[in-house]
Parts: sequence; structure tokens; C-alpha cells
Amino acid sequence: MYLHEKGIKPIVKSINLHSREQKTPEFLQINSRGQVPAWQDGDIPIAESLAILMYLEHKHRNHPLIPANDRDYATFLTRYFQFAAKLDQAGFVGQVIFAKRTKADLADKIQVLLKELREWDKALEGRDYLANTFSLADIAIIPNINGNVDVLGLDLSQFPNLNAWYRRMWQRPSVKETQSHSVILNQIPHERVLEGARL
Repeated sequence: MYLHEKGIKPIVKSINLHSREQKTPEFLQINSRGQVPAWQDGDIPIAESLAILMYLEHKHRNHPLIPANDRDYATFLTRYFQFAAKLDQAGFVGQVIFAKRTKADLADKIQVLLKELREWDKALEGRDYLANTFSLADIAIIPNINGNVDVLGLDLSQFPNLNAWYRRMWQRPSVKETQSHSVILNQIPHERVLEGARL
């Protein structure tokens, strides 16, 4: 999504996780943890999606996606790191898809996630985007929210501000053209653990 927004056309190599291509010596030179995504800029490796976004934004300063004014920059930093510390930690698409966790297994975690989503709903009150203007924070978070909605069956109508943001995000061509991972994940049998889940 970021690459689409910035008009960057890198060489992309798909990694087959089932064949454990992420554990090959070649890949481990880029990310010693053997996890995707990973990025290589010449002889500079970088891992973790949020770090990759920040690195690319540092390198590609045209059409900036980090706010320039201090107030919005502070809001951006808050949301960006709250995502890593709070929302991403509360998510469990991977647990449901790959570890086959059920709604009963995740009952307590589902309530934690819903409470966290209530915080994001409050953060979007009176705002179109997380840091007032479209930024890396929105790019970082949309796959998580989309996975909860499209893969796990979350009803966003209980979070009106978040729901409006989600619909706004789906108006962006970069979102429409890059969220195909949901189609792939939905082909793997799993329980839609967030269907009907409410605070």
C-alpha cells in the first residue's frame, strides 16, 4: 500500500512460508528471525513492517506521509506506536488461521480487542485520519482492521468513527489494490471468531 501511494516499484520476491523459504540462509541474511516482511536496500537489510515503512519514508520524501506540523506529528507518533504496543498485540488473525484457535479459546482476548478498538474509535472522533491527514499510521493499521473485519467477521458498526475511517480508507486505490491477502486467508478453513462479538 505504501509503495502504491508513493509510486515506488521495487523488485518483489514472494516467500512461500509453507516451504519455509523464510528460513533459508539467503533470507536469514536479511532477517535473522526468519520472518516476513523483510526489505533489502542495496546491502542494507531491514525487518519489521513498521520499521520498513519508516525507513522508506526517510528515503522517499516526495508526497510525505508523516505530518510536518508538531501537533499532528505527535499524534502520528502516538498512534503509530500505540498500534505496535496495543492493537497489534491484541490481534489474533494468525492464531485463528494457523493455530486454529476458536471463539471459546479466545473469549477473554476478544473482549480485550473490542476494548482496544473502542480506544481507536475515540481517537478518530472528529478526524478523517489517525493523525488528521493520511499518514503511515493509517497504512500500518488498515491491514489489521481489515483482517478483523473481512477474515474474522468483526462488525465495525459498533465503532462508528472507526467504521467511517475504514470506509474512507477503502476509497483509496492503494487499499483496493493491495488487500488481496484477505482473499487468500479466507480460503483457509477457520472460525470467524469475531462474528457477533460485542462489548
